[in-house]
Amino acid sequence: MKISYATMLGISTQKLTQDSDLIIDGTVIDVYSAWDETSTTIYTYAVVEIQNIHKGSSENKNVTLMYRGGEVDNIGLKISDQAEFKKRENVFLFLKKSKKEPNLHMFQITGKAQGKYSITKDNRAVKKGFSVAGNENVVDYDIPVDLLIEEVRKYK
Repeated sequence: MKISYATMLGISTQKLTQDSDLIIDGTVIDVYSAWDETSTTIYTYAVVEIQNIHKGSSENKNVTLMYRGGEVDNIGLKISDQAEFKKRENVFLFLKKSKKEPNLHMFQITGKAQGKYSITKDNRAVKKGFSVAGNENVVDYDIPVDLLIEEVRKYK
């Protein structure tokens, strides 16, 4: 099977949980983009206010996510398998310490777009914006938040 760059292998909640340093739910309070130090790549930073921690620990009430892509001065970089964030969005996130900024309180999303759920008003965790090759059944695209939390507790 040939897999394009925009197609991902499905990642189960069990694998996301095991591969994550920190699992939280919270609200996005800021999103901004900037060039890296060499002005060759645009990174976006999303600041999330933590409501609940489901795995790991944090001394801060906020976490900052760092991911490739974004727009600076009308120049954009789009990464097809990367999750995007909006201010005031309620999210459930699977995170790992940033390899690029390991000494800061900076995180990357485990499994790119597969590690981000948007929380709906009816308390469902929904993820989208990516294509999966192979067994799609391992991916929980739309799941009640309470059931997702039970799954995380089972595998952490």
